[in-house]
Amino acid sequence: MNFTTKVKKRMSDECPGFSETDWENSVKHKNSSSSPGWDRIGNSVYKNLPSMKKILLPFFNRVLKFGDFPDQFAIADLLEIYKGKGADPGLIKSFRPICLTMSAGKILTSYLANIAKNHMISNDLFSSSQKAYLDKLSGCVEHHFALDTVLEYLKIKKGSGPKEIIMIT
Repeated sequence: MNFTTKVKKRMSDECPGFSETDWENSVKHKNSSSSPGWDRIGNSVYKNLPSMKKILLPFFNRVLKFGDFPDQFAIADLLEIYKGKGADPGLIKSFRPICLTMSAGKILTSYLANIAKNHMISNDLFSSSQKAYLDKLSGCVEHHFALDTVLEYLKIKKGSGPKEIIMIT
């Protein structure tokens, strides 16, 4: 059995169905003013048009059942945004790329990411140092401690150079 077949089987065996509650949870976190992907259907349409939910719920559940993620969800528009502020428009570094994909694909992948996160939490698979993207876990205490340590070191070693600061961080 190849890798793709294993993933498809596992998805169909272990992935619960995409419910209306899952839809609401996935859609409510999407920014309504976000730019749409190549299909030109933005998040606001999914948030405000109930018929989209009726169309996509069965489709998403079929994707989960058979493990066939639509190729269209991977198609993207790549845009370059000019940084401005005196940046030379003749240089590539004066632009910031953004990748726009279908909002429907983002709704489904956010659901799958949430399932993966919950699986990892319930099976204690995250490192104890992992803070980002986990609810109710703040890395601020550790960051403040590290910053305070660096500042204390600099008070003791007046005149420390950038190399010393980099080494202790």
